[in-house]
Amino acid sequence: MSHHFREMRVGEYLSVKGPKGRFKYQPGQVRAFGMLAGGSGITHMFQVTRAILENPKDSTKVYLIYANVTFEDILLKSGFKTLIYICSSFSWYISTSVFRDAVSVLSFPGTFSFSFLLKDHISPYEMELTGPRWKGKGFAATALANPISKIVSQLQSSLLQSESCALILGSDVLLEADQEQADLLNRACFGRPIITADKDKQRFQLGLEEAFYLFHHLRCLSILDEDKRSKDDGELWEYMKSKRRTFSNHYMAYSHLRSKNWVVRSGAQYGVDFVVYRHHPALVHSEYAVLVLCEDGDGGNDRLRVWSDLHCTLRLCGSVAKTLLVLNINKKGADDRLPSCLEQYYVEERTLKRWIPEQCREDQMARS
Repeated sequence: MSHHFREMRVGEYLSVKGPKGRFKYQPGQVRAFGMLAGGSGITHMFQVTRAILENPKDSTKVYLIYANVTFEDILLKSGFKTLIYICSSFSWYISTSVFRDAVSVLSFPGTFSFSFLLKDHISPYEMELTGPRWKGKGFAATALANPISKIVSQLQSSLLQSESCALILGSDVLLEADQEQADLLNRACFGRPIITADKDKQRFQLGLEEAFYLFHHLRCLSILDEDKRSKDDGELWEYMKSKRRTFSNHYMAYSHLRSKNWVVRSGAQYGVDFVVYRHHPALVHSEYAVLVLCEDGDGGNDRLRVWSDLHCTLRLCGSVAKTLLVLNINKKGADDRLPSCLEQYYVEERTLKRWIPEQCREDQMARS
């Protein structure tokens, strides 16, 4: 933020948005809070801490690690000292790049990593993880009341009752839906709506994996070719493989994630195969960026074969707050001429994260 201010010129404007109030604390909500803050990020931590400690009926413990460049940069020093005096269930630790005599709460000099402080001062069972990044207040409750599995089941029933058919054109599959089905398709995150003049009917453009999942896995959709002839499993499988060499691997990955009730969308904008959401993208940010690889190398995906690609992908995922999930498809030597081969496929899940040498060195020093 400060760098952005330095780059601005006199007369330019900056849009400012106020607090959204996504977090509302209730007394006794958790046993303990573990807080990490840096610079001006201490302000909302202070509000929650003060609300807890000034309530004599609230027994919640608070552990705060607060980082600044210098001691002079520390905000709300007097406020936190007051809280320390009035309550013994609050502990705070200040991290600065150059320690001075005034920082007496730490018994060791020099710089250090947060992992050292977390290990020494905040036990794992005392840390409360934030979990999914919901986009608004109350969205978690909305998602809990309307699970994706329930919405997909409703969509399956609706498509079966209406004997719905979709038309395959090239690499796209077009589905015409009534208002109820359009709402369910949107809520279940299948396809993308196409704007038409007909208000009673709406068309959806399905991806190859989405269409085959509805057709083969849920058995709730028939798919016609350009001659309006219904395709069977084998014909549709061969057709989709002819349109995309990686289809069998990508579909296996898509089906694997969907069966676990993840919402799966294209990851092209992030340079990956898919991104997955815990619920509808309007409610929550995606948690994983997914790359699909093949055990025998016959998947047409040459990603992560060189170090530079791995490094760039991990840096990108980190910058957009996503974890890189690699799905390795092991075909176990199965012939993929028929969709029945999917029963023999095995999916291996691996999450990859950046290795930070400085932290690992200090972890070793702390253990010694």
